[in-house]
Order: sequence, then C-alpha cells, then structure tokens
Amino acid sequence: MILKSLRLEGIRSWRDGYIPFPEGFTAIVGSKGAGKSSMISATEFVLFGDDAFRDYSGLMREGSNRSKAILQVEDQGRNFIITRGLARVKNRISQDSELKFEVNDLVHTVGKAGDLNRDVRELLRIDDELLEYTCLARQEELKKLLNMDERSRKSVVDSLLGFDAFEVAWKELGEIIREREGILGG
Repeated sequence: MILKSLRLEGIRSWRDGYIPFPEGFTAIVGSKGAGKSSMISATEFVLFGDDAFRDYSGLMREGSNRSKAILQVEDQGRNFIITRGLARVKNRISQDSELKFEVNDLVHTVGKAGDLNRDVRELLRIDDELLEYTCLARQEELKKLLNMDERSRKSVVDSLLGFDAFEVAWKELGEIIREREGILGG
C-alpha cells in the first residue's frame, strides 16, 4: 500500500489542507503544533474509524461542527480513495454519513462505518497494528535507527521489508536443490 495524498478539513490543527506524498520515502518534520501528529491521527481515523478512536473529541478541530479526512492510496495497481467525516451534534461527536470507499473511481462502500472498516481490512489487507509497524515510525524510533551502525541499520530495514525472510527461503531452496541433485546424481 502506497500513500498518495491526504486531505484534511477541520481535523485537529488543520482547518483545511492537502498533503501529497511523493514517490519514495517521506519524512514529516515541523515545529511543535505544526500538524504532524494530526496527519497521522487523520490517517488512522480514515483507515480504521472506531477501531482506532473510541472518542473523537481530540480529533475534531476545536470550534468545528464537521470534520473530514480523505486518504488516497495505491495498492497492487488499484487506486483507493477513503473518506470519513465527523459531525458534532450537541455534546456528542460521531462519524457522519460522509463515509465512502472508492476503488478505481467506482464507489464500493458508502454510508456504513462497519462496512467501510471491513472493506479496508479485506481490500487493503491492513489493520492498525500493521500500519503502525510498516508505515509509521515515531520520532524516537527514527533517531534510534539513524544512530545505529550501518550493519545494524541494514539488518533492521531488511527485516522490516521482509528481505531477511527472503534470504532464509533462498538458502533453504539452495539446500533442497543440492539435496535433489545428490539424489539424482548418486
């Protein structure tokens, strides 16, 4: 899954904003209060809704009655656009009916949070724990990674990307081939 863009309306420190994610590695930096954590919270909200947040009061911008986040991602050649909104009615904030999941410009899911949660899990094959471990790295974790020696850093990155599993499988395949060659040649 590749994040392509995020649009925020009335989410925490963002009144209205659009964030494109260029191809490659993206690091989000800024001063305290610039909206870095708001972007991460909005991404988690769009993808997981109630599974990520039990209380939306910290997500909706102070003074707003409506909020919305739209995330565009690409996965296996398909384009996905996920929209979630919040509405304040009296003292209660809840997801509003502005829920939509589009796949290649066709509406796939609309209006029901449970259906949207299910479709995100099934079509994107992601949950909040997987997002946390593969797409998001907290500031202190990045510092640890950057301060590692080159060999240790390579080992961690290889493990995150699954290259270590590939190496193990490659070695096991080589052993199987040598074993079979021995049986056939012997």
